[in-house]
Amino acid sequence: MEAQQYTSILKMAGNAIMEAADIESAKIIDNILDVNTDPKKKRKLVITVDFIPTQDRSQVTMQVQTKRTIVPNEPIQTTLSIGANQKTGEVMAVEMTPNIPGQVALDGQVQESPKIMKIAIGGK
Repeated sequence: MEAQQYTSILKMAGNAIMEAADIESAKIIDNILDVNTDPKKKRKLVITVDFIPTQDRSQVTMQVQTKRTIVPNEPIQTTLSIGANQKTGEVMAVEMTPNIPGQVALDGQVQESPKIMKIAIGGK
């Protein structure tokens, strides 16, 4: 007579529970590797297993839900200089740049011209 072989609850449902946990874990790892997130905040994987017995207790339906908690992207920040065009009166916002446009930085990159946004005042 062969010895009974037992398995993990994670291998039930045709390994779907383990697969769901692996998928969510991969998404958590992707979030950890994302340079736009805070590397020091913890992430979480929760596997909830509900056992729902029949009235006569002869069978149990098992429902499994996986849920991940990841860290949102860090806020994106820029600085704008605001003012009006002296000739036209148009209000504009100009994104500040770290260097003078056209200037070469220490890493060899040339500073692009700043982005200019036209501001509509009073629905104009």
